[in-house]
Amino acid sequence: DFESEPGNVLLFFAKNNLNFELAYCINYEDFHSRPLFPHIFVKNVSFQVNFGQLNTKYSLQSGFRFINDYYEDDRIRGTLGPSSKEECEIIMMVGLPGAGKSFWVERHCAINIDKKYVVLSTNNIIYQMKIDNYEGSHDMMDRAMQCLRIMFDIAACRKRNIIIDQTNVYGNNRRRKMSLFDGFYRRAVVVIPDDNEYQRRRFKQQIEQDKFIPDSFVNQMKANFDLPEVADVFDDVEYAELTFRYARDLVMYYRHQNQIIKETLRKKNKRKTIDNHWFHIKKNNNRSIQFSHDRHSNNIDLSFNHYHSPLLSHSKQHRHCLSTFNHHYYRYKNGSK
Repeated sequence: DFESEPGNVLLFFAKNNLNFELAYCINYEDFHSRPLFPHIFVKNVSFQVNFGQLNTKYSLQSGFRFINDYYEDDRIRGTLGPSSKEECEIIMMVGLPGAGKSFWVERHCAINIDKKYVVLSTNNIIYQMKIDNYEGSHDMMDRAMQCLRIMFDIAACRKRNIIIDQTNVYGNNRRRKMSLFDGFYRRAVVVIPDDNEYQRRRFKQQIEQDKFIPDSFVNQMKANFDLPEVADVFDDVEYAELTFRYARDLVMYYRHQNQIIKETLRKKNKRKTIDNHWFHIKKNNNRSIQFSHDRHSNNIDLSFNHYHSPLLSHSKQHRHCLSTFNHHYYRYKNGSK
């Protein structure tokens, strides 16, 4: 209702000629002369919308008209989608977790409203499922990934402008996904900030969104980061933050850093293995020969732990020990007689 209250637009609902209470009161200046488009969100419900094309027993209130009753000059048509795949654009985001890809997507969609981008990401799927505290739920993430794969297949058959908001740092995964969208204008947007800024953004994401990503997972992505190229499967590659030159140097630094970490862990594990080996040898060498002091007993206790170590079972040291034992044993036995 644009007329009942000057300066405001009243929005309310009615059912079967029964009016409900006022739903929204919107300041007219907030519209900025923009048109209103009806949207209906339902789930598991079939319905039919009457814009004036149906004859029903329910009549409108006095002073109201159906949309179809307005002249075409008084109506504004909504923006049309692409008419062919060649007019469709697909943007693939590339970057580490928490680098700022989703922020770029939100800003780009707000600037280019007329393109009506469809954003495909696991975060959007889980958000639309209205599930809270899903962090750490591998089962939920697996289901979201399965839904996303199905959405890829559906989107490839539709004439839409699409944005894939994922890390996409592996070249083989990018090529596999882009192969579905043959005929689209394929574009890659790489978001790589400098390392200090990336650490700040990642920490901010962890605090504000309560989203924790293990360092091992991020380090694995850094080690296998593959920058996209135009000659690959893309018609255009854009670097939103660092330029290609600085981004390439940073990726090379990440790889070199990962090699140092791997070499350090390898040496540490090797040293630990050697220490454990010598520990077992020292433990197995703790053997003793005990003679009974009872003059009526010839029992002798020979304690060997070499059966834990196959390497010492037939060693020279072992044979020397047995020879020494036999020598002392017979001397002791003959002397006792």
